[in-house]
Amino acid sequence: MRFPHLLRSAIHSHARAFSLAVLGVLLSASASFAAGHPNILIRDCPADIGAEPNSTACGGSFWTSSAIWVRNVADGLLTHQSPLAGQTNYVYVNLENIGTGTLNNGTLHVYFAKASTGLTWPTSWVANYLPSCLGPGTTTYGDEIGTYAISGLGAGGTITAMIPWSTVPNPGDFCDPDARHFCLLARFESNEDPMTFTEGPLVLDNTRNNNNIAWKNCSITGGTGHKCPLQVRNPENQLMTMALHLDIDPAEINDPFTNHGTIQIDLGPDLFREWTDGGQQGTGVTPVNPNDADNTTVNVTALNAQIENITMNPGEEATIHVIFTINPDQNVGTFHWDITQYEAGSADPLGGEQYIIDLSNGGGEGGGKRAVTDGVLSSTFNLGVHPNPSAAMTTISYALPADSRVGITIFDASGRPVTELLPKTDMTAGSHQIVWNGQYANGKRVPSGTYLCRLSTETGSTEQQIKITR
Repeated sequence: MRFPHLLRSAIHSHARAFSLAVLGVLLSASASFAAGHPNILIRDCPADIGAEPNSTACGGSFWTSSAIWVRNVADGLLTHQSPLAGQTNYVYVNLENIGTGTLNNGTLHVYFAKASTGLTWPTSWVANYLPSCLGPGTTTYGDEIGTYAISGLGAGGTITAMIPWSTVPNPGDFCDPDARHFCLLARFESNEDPMTFTEGPLVLDNTRNNNNIAWKNCSITGGTGHKCPLQVRNPENQLMTMALHLDIDPAEINDPFTNHGTIQIDLGPDLFREWTDGGQQGTGVTPVNPNDADNTTVNVTALNAQIENITMNPGEEATIHVIFTINPDQNVGTFHWDITQYEAGSADPLGGEQYIIDLSNGGGEGGGKRAVTDGVLSSTFNLGVHPNPSAAMTTISYALPADSRVGITIFDASGRPVTELLPKTDMTAGSHQIVWNGQYANGKRVPSGTYLCRLSTETGSTEQQIKITR
């Protein structure tokens, strides 16, 4: 990610200001429209009562809808399960008619998309087929899951729709570090209850502005790799300066997760360099080792921290890694922690992720989120690459806490395998090193660029970037 300051265009800003200016007119109109008309609500969070826009009820988190959940079998239970690849799962959506008239005809549409903080509508969600990173053909990065017809829903009534999800993506088809993380989008369409605000490319704006839309993040079980990566992306067609806000749940202020462990963010070499070039601006974050240019990790030292003044090219994205280190003998409950991406100078979030840290059952996924205890893998294996950048030879060092079966693969920036540096091999606990000569498997030199070294074991995987400069 490489990036100077540039805010959205004046036209974009004026459009947003105009939307706010006419809000009073729209609300007045909706009050008269609601008389004798249906008004369908898919809640963004339990506190969502149907205001459009939903400005305050859910704080800044609009990707954890309580009205959308997944079950591995069609059992109708109300708790969310992580979708399982290789089998049909079932997406449940709860819809409420908070209007004063009966809904006679409408359709619920549910979509999935490969997750990032910069998803756009409809590009990311509808027929989003991209070249496969594993060979010929394409991989589906987003598409419609299915529909559910609704009729005869009276005022004050509720209905729970169930849509089979027969095309659950296989995380093994994706080569990026965040291969398990996906998003679900529910949209209700009806001429009797049209969208209050016209949809645009920003999914978060569409979700916040319209009762008929809700958004849910989830992680898919069944792929290799168990980490806490997050894709950060610029969804604009121009340069953007961005900030990351790192926040705990306000309800946990008296006993936050930081009483039971530590949080770090590995920005990666490119993003860390841009943050450094921008003056390492922010609050509540400090470099782990300011004297080591190869160490791209920062400590989170405040309950509500910010990493600021990083610029991004149009459409550019990068992967950061969240590392939760849990103190020994912790068995004290569940904690929540959010990362939200903003454009500099704007109070409107572009996207984000909520992590649920479950210490009551030894980790595991809760609420549809990745198992945050997996985030300790990066620090457990102590994976390092030196020198970095390198003109050719790179030494990869790592530590195994126990005897393990280890594999190491190098990927290019697009996620395509470059070479299998170490086929799956039984190795003893302790420190190990292996050298990559900067070549493809066929012996040809790789060009200058950024590459990814992935170390995998039976318990998970971790990655480090390698910069090759010729």
